[in-house]
Amino acid sequence: MKNTLTLLFTLILSTSTFAASDSIGVFHRPEKVLVLINERGSNARLQEMMNAFGIGDTLQAITADEAVKISCAREESLASCTFRFLPGKDVTISGKTVQAKALMTDLKLETSESFEMYFESSMADKFLLKVENGLLTISAGKKQL
Repeated sequence: MKNTLTLLFTLILSTSTFAASDSIGVFHRPEKVLVLINERGSNARLQEMMNAFGIGDTLQAITADEAVKISCAREESLASCTFRFLPGKDVTISGKTVQAKALMTDLKLETSESFEMYFESSMADKFLLKVENGLLTISAGKKQL
């Protein structure tokens, strides 16, 4: 019995060694979609996004119609972002997916470069963010985007 417990305890401890360095959750309702992303690593995708946007330790961006809201915070090797979407002219919520676009200037963000990042969880949550020619586009949801 003692050997079994020791083996079980060793297996539990070793599984944390292989834990993912990121997590994503997509939470949807017909009136709102939230996407939560956490990531570890100083060269992580969220860190690169904040660098591309010329942001320090925190990011708060919202469109004039409040349909797209982005909130992020970071430390040296940790970053976390919440993306909130409400139905609007440039936001479409359909089933378990959301498609959104916003001009970077509307979000009061600047970037002179193109940027793209993608996340996918083991629970089939997916998130794609692209910036091209001053336009931010986001797709998020369950299963196929």
